Amino acid sequence: PIYVKSRALYGIWLAKGDISKADKCLLAEGNVDVVSMHQLGLRNVVASCGTSLTEEQIRIIKKFTNNITVMYDGDKAGIHAAQRAIGMILKEGMNVSLVLFPDGDDPDSFCRKHTLEEVRAFISENETDFVSYMALVNPVPANDPLGRANLINDIADTIAVIPDAVKRSVFVDALAQRFGVETRIIFERI
Repeated sequence: PIYVKSRALYGIWLAKGDISKADKCLLAEGNVDVVSMHQLGLRNVVASCGTSLTEEQIRIIKKFTNNITVMYDGDKAGIHAAQRAIGMILKEGMNVSLVLFPDGDDPDSFCRKHTLEEVRAFISENETDFVSYMALVNPVPANDPLGRANLINDIADTIAVIPDAVKRSVFVDALAQRFGVETRIIFERI
């Protein structure tokens, strides 16, 4: 009756002021990630306590900012969850970027190995939009046109959930340029 995981964000009580001040929420997977990052000095961090981000959790974050940077683990489950989160965040009219940590690292282990300045620099340098992220984590060989078409369609389907027409158009342009496809074709898909 007291704790409903789907409506709770670990660390939100401590992070909400810093999220508002930074106008950005760093979203991690687990509570240990949040503790490590807070101890290091990054205080605008919360965790979804697993890979099942919910609409209720996104709406809690939206009270403090429209900008979410997803920093889930780089394993298969974390990447899948991050891709699922992209559409949910965009559907709420929010902005999403993503950070992929080096192989074998998650926010906790990365923070334990680096200084605050190094972690901030890494996040800043590796924060990417969802089109680039989806292309990066779903590599398609150059000689696989069907795989390429499927990836383009997946990204276009993600763009389609964006409620703001101008943002949709900007991401259609980015997708078209990245894969050398006509924007008209992507708009038809959307």
